[in-house]
Amino acid sequence: MVPGPFGPAWLLVPLPAGASGQVWVAELGDGHVHERAAADGLVVLKRQRPSLRVDIGEVLHNVSRLRGHVLQNVVVVEDFGVLGGFGWVATAYVEGVDLHVLQTLAADTHRPLKPDMALALAIGVLDGLSSLHEVGLVHRDLGPANVVVGSNGSVTIVDVDFVVPAGTAATDTVPGNVSYMSPEQAQGLPVDGRADLVGWAIMACELFTGDTFYGDLSLDEISTSTRTGGYRPRRFLDVPVPLRQVIERSLRGDPADRYQSAARCRQALLEAAVAAEITMADTRAVAALVADLAGDSLARQRQRFAHAREGVSSSSESSALPVRDSMLVDTLELRTSAVASPSTTSPTTSSSHEPSASVMRPRSRHGAGVVVVVVAVVVVVVLALIGVLIAAATASDGLRSPASIVGSP
Repeated sequence: MVPGPFGPAWLLVPLPAGASGQVWVAELGDGHVHERAAADGLVVLKRQRPSLRVDIGEVLHNVSRLRGHVLQNVVVVEDFGVLGGFGWVATAYVEGVDLHVLQTLAADTHRPLKPDMALALAIGVLDGLSSLHEVGLVHRDLGPANVVVGSNGSVTIVDVDFVVPAGTAATDTVPGNVSYMSPEQAQGLPVDGRADLVGWAIMACELFTGDTFYGDLSLDEISTSTRTGGYRPRRFLDVPVPLRQVIERSLRGDPADRYQSAARCRQALLEAAVAAEITMADTRAVAALVADLAGDSLARQRQRFAHAREGVSSSSESSALPVRDSMLVDTLELRTSAVASPSTTSPTTSSSHEPSASVMRPRSRHGAGVVVVVVAVVVVVVLALIGVLIAAATASDGLRSPASIVGSP
């Protein structure tokens, strides 16, 4: 993936790649951006890694349930589709930093999050989970890297590529962070909203303690602990007792022993905060924290995006952003072929709606260059062979001529 046209989008700036795909900040063509999308139509476009073996049709069918819907504290899915045999999803760009970065910056500057701020962030994540669960979907990959704390003080759950309907069995083909995984998902059992509560509880513990939940445990030790759900960190006792009781219940290994909904967990956490005499920070305080810790880097990022968009404006004079309908119908057709042959993907499975001229231009230039090189090599080899044959023939004629031996004129 390089800057330039990609399906209905124009790729602007690459972001750090995730475990499941390449990620870019991009612009979508007219008619593809939801009216309430953030940041002036910018989106985050992620294309699945070629090595990721999933049913593309099923993935995009699940994502389609979020397209264009504005759920509280959940990123808006703008568009999705298949290109070159690989699925992609575009979601509204939210300016801010993910929760992992925010906590790291706080620790590096020796300014750990205060309880009122930790409470606001924990409640924000629960609000997002409640919205997601109300439409019958489970995130499955909840972690601090998938929660963006916005420059406006918002808290948004992102990276919704692998949401599934409640009751879906977990598989080993879907990436997930084992450090925030529920026991049932780790065991490949069906998951529902209560599985996401485990990831939330681990995050909440980290917010209130300022330390990672599993500390210095090895990956094997974390995997073992994840399957049982019985591990508690040493600093767990640093969490105020009323709040710790809410987190403890959400961490239990049996889903039946946890809160039965994110909404109920949210209510219990607010009641615990009152008992612990903790007042939740407001949106302005969260925005001020983001500006304090990451304001300079966000300003540089805005400049980078603006510069990239200026380049698009000049380039698009000769190649406008392509516009295209949603590819749900085509991806559902792809799902049938994927079931028949899950290990194969082919560019021919992409939508017939793809605007080939603009999408394929970078690949076409690359292919033309290869053809020229191949033809040149063939020509050189043929000419060399002809030269060898002529030299051999000349030498043979000279050997058969007596004049060449005696030097006769």
